[in-house]
Amino acid sequence: MSSTQPLGRTATQGYLNLLIFFVAGFAALSYQIVSYKLISISGLSDATSVATSLTAFVALSAAGALLSTRISPALTGPLEILLGVYGLIVFGGLKYFGIESVFMISGTMSASVKMILFVIVVAPIAVLTGALIPLHQHRTTDTVNRSGFSAFKPVYILFHVGGAISLMLIEGYGFPLSGWPFVGCLIAAVSLVNGFTVMLYRASSLSPCYRSNTVQAHSYSLFFGLLCLSIVTGYFGISSYKAFDYLVGPNIRNYSTITAFIFLGLSLSAVLAGRLQLSFRMIAGLTGIGILLLYVGIYFLNILIPLFMDTGFSSWILYFAVAAILIIPSYALIGVSIPSAIRLGVKTEHAFFVISIGNAIGYWAFIFLGQYNVDALILFVVSISLISFSSKRLVLLSIPAIVIASVPIVLDQYFATHHIILANRVISDFKVLERNVYRLQPGTNVLEDDYMRYEFKVIESWSSYGWTTDHVRLNGWQDDDLIFTDDYLVIDGFVSLEMSDPKRTMYAEAAAAAIPSLFAASKRKALVLGGGTGVSASLVADSFDDVTLVDISPDTNSQLSYFEPLNGGVGDKVSIVKRDALSYLSEGSQSNAEYNLIFSTVTGAGYQSSAMLYTKEFFQVAKKSLSDDGIFAFWMDDRFNQKDGAPQILSAMLSEFEYVKRIVVHPKSPWDESEPDSNSDLAYQVVIASKQPLELHRESSQTIVDFLSTNYNAVHPFSDNSRYANADEIIDERRLIEPGFGVGTASPANMDQLSFAYHYYMHYERMNKIILDFRRKNGS
Repeated sequence: MSSTQPLGRTATQGYLNLLIFFVAGFAALSYQIVSYKLISISGLSDATSVATSLTAFVALSAAGALLSTRISPALTGPLEILLGVYGLIVFGGLKYFGIESVFMISGTMSASVKMILFVIVVAPIAVLTGALIPLHQHRTTDTVNRSGFSAFKPVYILFHVGGAISLMLIEGYGFPLSGWPFVGCLIAAVSLVNGFTVMLYRASSLSPCYRSNTVQAHSYSLFFGLLCLSIVTGYFGISSYKAFDYLVGPNIRNYSTITAFIFLGLSLSAVLAGRLQLSFRMIAGLTGIGILLLYVGIYFLNILIPLFMDTGFSSWILYFAVAAILIIPSYALIGVSIPSAIRLGVKTEHAFFVISIGNAIGYWAFIFLGQYNVDALILFVVSISLISFSSKRLVLLSIPAIVIASVPIVLDQYFATHHIILANRVISDFKVLERNVYRLQPGTNVLEDDYMRYEFKVIESWSSYGWTTDHVRLNGWQDDDLIFTDDYLVIDGFVSLEMSDPKRTMYAEAAAAAIPSLFAASKRKALVLGGGTGVSASLVADSFDDVTLVDISPDTNSQLSYFEPLNGGVGDKVSIVKRDALSYLSEGSQSNAEYNLIFSTVTGAGYQSSAMLYTKEFFQVAKKSLSDDGIFAFWMDDRFNQKDGAPQILSAMLSEFEYVKRIVVHPKSPWDESEPDSNSDLAYQVVIASKQPLELHRESSQTIVDFLSTNYNAVHPFSDNSRYANADEIIDERRLIEPGFGVGTASPANMDQLSFAYHYYMHYERMNKIILDFRRKNGS
């Protein structure tokens, strides 16, 4: 093995180089999340579009890495300047012309045209960012040898550390304070300054670099092995994002947070590769262990988190702790393939190209297989195979992880990652609430945990393209006697409905649509956004002449058919359109579509796919689609944070509609009948808005009035203490509640600052809050 002498350099020059790497990564690795916001405002929020955009960015980055072989390292600075200038043009243009302009223009385009335009706009960003790591490595390496691992290692580590810190700062402060177009301009400015710094600074080698004589660098089998590993890690990547969502609860900030921790894990992988001279067999084995560590982490987190729920820790401490335990160790191991391959002699640009392409294939493999809910089983089998391919010592060390990971798959037969989490979560939730709340209710007869056996079942599951809806059941047994059965509808990690009492479920869903319908002067034409169980749409269909149901899920027909006992066959009553609500309404507003009622049942604003449907820009489009006396309404419950979510959403409503009311449909729980205030979670309610003063139309809504009157008392066993004594008080205008809890000081939720208005509680923090509130109110 021959060596080259390093060029002379001072300590200051070395530190400046390290700072350049950090700053370059700080900007380059955050472009993806800022560019992704373009997808949101274009109405391409379905899983297929998101996966397509992510694949396009990754593939273009791979092309940039490959292109770097044709570019002189002397051009690193100018290319980074070009990246900054282009970023300023794109994001500065968005800031100057306004998101509303792009929003309205894109509403008239087909999904394919939007996607093509997105790829065209982000292609220069993706290609240039993909080329930066190889170019910065080559810039600091002796010109005779441009493949030195010793030069690659600091670039790779500091790029990813910089990217992780950037994502945290952007999500925590950038988006909330300035909006994402301004953040995009700021990132571009950082690239611009860093590019000029590189041009003004003559780079030198960081350390001696050694030419690799290994034949593996030119082996097609090594490239094929890297490709196969990267397909597995790409598939694993989507699964780990989903696992995090299900464990902590869906949150619009999850994508940035988990990506930041992935970057930290990848930076550690370079340290590991630097300390160990790994063969490809060892790389494969460590990848298998890294996959298993996710499931081991899930197992221990499900045990440990409930034990610490009442410690008073900040939700962000718990949030980051879960991310660190789940993500960093796994990605430190599965990410070792890139730096280890380079240490084996593979050129950096070739390694990035092969692995990026493999990751993209893995994303699509997950999408195509998602409907079968078998990702846990697939990854378990693959990880065992990879470990078996490795050394005997690694096999022996992996046995504890294999045993732990196999328990839910082999014994419980949960073949999907999110079902493993859901089973543990639902059972532990019931145990915690039973110990702290249910048992203390007057007249209850819940048995002690020691005498109970819990059984979790997945009754039905839909998982098209990654979006997951599950009908699950928890049974409680004493010996051979079934003591209780609780049914839940879970949407992407959040329990959307408790369906143990079908009458109560039907009332809650139908009443939310019935109350806004009372304010519609005409019952000619209505639009329902979001299908769900179809109960809300069915109530509207029974009251209006022409009803359209818009839902983004490809499983809409299947779900409506499955819940037909609840919705009365709504699929035959409405016209179903499988579209994104944002795009559909954007087109309608420009074609003068006039609805007498638009009722949005879409899931909460914490999801990336639905957050934009709670912004002032969306409310503006909805308003244009209403008749002069039309009604726009949506529901809220305790998923809408009282301090950080609901005030901004209502403020956005008030910025577009002069007349806004909110009405409590029913209290949030049997043990809390109080009216919502600034110190409590939101009760289940609807928010109603119109261009004209809101007026009840009881005479033209007699069927709705009859429904409310007939069903209210039947489904409220605790009605003596409830917010309303009967259904008549619900529809009495004197009981309408004006928007409150600080709306006057809240900034309207908008697409610029999409994330800050929607801070959801971590799942276990919500559980803890229920317990603490109950204890406080009961003096215990």
